[in-house]
Amino acid sequence: ELRSGRGTLRWLLTDGRNSTLVSSDRSRTMLMSRSAGAPLKAGNSKNDEAAKVTKLEEYIKARDYTGALALLEFNRKTGEEDEDKTLMWIGYSAFHLGQYQRGYDAYQEVINTSGNPPHEVYLYQAACLYYMQMYSQAEEKATEYVQVSKNALKDKIQRATTDEAVQEKSKELKRERMKSQEQYQKMAADKPPSDEEVRQQITKEIEAEHSTQKAPELSLKNRLLFHLAHKIDDQDKLMLRHQELTDTQEDQLSLAAIHYLRSHFQEATDIYKRLLLENRDDLALNVYVAMCYYKLDYYDVSLEILAVYLQAHPDSAIAVNLKACNHFRLYNGRAAEAELKVLSDQGHNLQANDLIRHNMVVFSMGDSALQVLPQLVDFIPEARLNLVIYYLRHEGVQEAFDLIKDLEPSTPQEYILKGVVNASVGQDAGSREHIKMAQQFFQLVGASASECDTIPGRQCMASCFFLLKQFEDVNIYLNSIKVRS
Repeated sequence: ELRSGRGTLRWLLTDGRNSTLVSSDRSRTMLMSRSAGAPLKAGNSKNDEAAKVTKLEEYIKARDYTGALALLEFNRKTGEEDEDKTLMWIGYSAFHLGQYQRGYDAYQEVINTSGNPPHEVYLYQAACLYYMQMYSQAEEKATEYVQVSKNALKDKIQRATTDEAVQEKSKELKRERMKSQEQYQKMAADKPPSDEEVRQQITKEIEAEHSTQKAPELSLKNRLLFHLAHKIDDQDKLMLRHQELTDTQEDQLSLAAIHYLRSHFQEATDIYKRLLLENRDDLALNVYVAMCYYKLDYYDVSLEILAVYLQAHPDSAIAVNLKACNHFRLYNGRAAEAELKVLSDQGHNLQANDLIRHNMVVFSMGDSALQVLPQLVDFIPEARLNLVIYYLRHEGVQEAFDLIKDLEPSTPQEYILKGVVNASVGQDAGSREHIKMAQQFFQLVGASASECDTIPGRQCMASCFFLLKQFEDVNIYLNSIKVRS
């Protein structure tokens, strides 16, 4: 029986990059540290609006969104701030804290209470829905933004092209052309523009102004739809949105993120390194590069690059988690747990962070797996895979199969795991169909250009030939692994 496959299964870690940022002003801040909110102090500047704004700006600049949210809620209760403005900042702060439902609700209040809500609020709601993995609803909100924006532009053009407005514009054009005698003489020979021509000119001016003013929002919308197309696996939409990306830092970050999520780690690394050369002060880029090197199995290099960011932000949960993941690969689970202890010593509640809770199960080789992982399978992709591995290691072949049978594999780890599960089911039940499926999964990985020269790739080919009972070929691949290691 093919039992060796279970022994080679590796726990899969999540490095915190399964959901990727899409908003221009958020692309550099979400990976920054989230320091605890400072307690609010009473003072005698209750009516000093400038002081309140300054305080809020300080919280936002320090990425202390907990403190910002507390201040905003306090200001809202006192009723001394503009309600819509306060709600917009509440949505912003809640989003950055990962409280996406709260952020969505704040933006919805703006829509419900404001007679003319800002159009971008629909995009912000779409971003919240994206992070809540409600992809179809997020796409609908983005479409709603487009429609609201189009309707507003249409209304503006209609108001600006009434008969009275056209006549006033004609007079304005005439005055401009009469500024000099030379222009006046030329004008005398020209036919004055018709009302329709004036209307067309007004429309062009308004559309040009609209495009300029809405450029950041339109760019955000494209990035959001770009990521949504990846999530729903719509290749046509993905390529369409790809073509609309520009060379701006935000768009390039978005492109790199998609490369990363599609396991094109070298392409993502190239983009991040180029951006890092152009933006040395953007320290969060070091974390992105470190994540890529982690995925490429260059754990020492990943740690070296990550150290630059950790020196400035030693309490970053994302960065410390990534460091722990590297230590797990280089050393063992105990070394990884020691790194996470840094966060708990700084006052972080590790059990409140799903990412860290997941990895703590991995570091402890499956301890508390059944208590932690089932709650995370719909939010952290690796949680489902690790739960499958746990069942395989504890003779729960049927439970593992039930958990993975509907998963459409997209990464080598997923193909390998589906192969191991199908091989186990096939051998336990004597099913040739499952054995054949396992052969195909192993061969897909082992013969792929990206995996054929890796140890997992050669293990897959060895497993494939083992199931085919071609044992001489099995020995060839296993010996190649022995020589390489």
